[in-house]
This record gives sequence, C-alpha cells and structure tokens, in this order.
Amino acid sequence: MEQIIEEAFERMKQYFPKWRGKPRVDDRRVISGIVYVLHNGLKWRDAPREYEPYKTLYNRFVRWSKAGIFAKILQIGQRKNNDSNDRCNASKSSTVLRR
Repeated sequence: MEQIIEEAFERMKQYFPKWRGKPRVDDRRVISGIVYVLHNGLKWRDAPREYEPYKTLYNRFVRWSKAGIFAKILQIGQRKNNDSNDRCNASKSSTVLRR
C-alpha cells in the first residue's frame, strides 16, 4: 500500500476539516487512496481493498475539492518548492544542436 510520507501528511492535515461525532476513516489512508486512484487512472470502485470503502474516497474527494482543500495543499507545495535552494533552472531553448 502506497502511503503519503509522514512529513507531507503532517503539512496537509491542518487543512482537513475537523470532525465531530462518529469516528471516521483515517484521513491519511483516505488521502493515500485518493492519490492512488488518481495516479493510476482507476475508477473509484477499483481502489485496492486497503483503501476501502471506495465510497469514502469518492465522497471526501468531492467534498474536499469543493471546499478548496486540494488547491490549498498544492499552493503550499508550490511555495515550498519555489523556496528550496536546489531548484533546477531550465528553459525551452536549452537544447544542444550538433551538426
């Protein structure tokens, strides 16, 4: 089972809504399942058993997408990437031509 690495999940979890009431399926397992399904181009119902129930994956994906949670997470990831010193500088015209 592919899991979101601990450091990345710790940065993400502040954006997930707080839950009151009945205990829910682990957010880490759900986000790992969502990433697995999207990365592999699967239908929600074809998610591996370790990520079940698939309806939870789908429902949280829809709910979190509408709430802008994924957009916030991606913005944080982009900022962290832009701030890193080990960036690769490349351009479209960096091709080497030989005769």
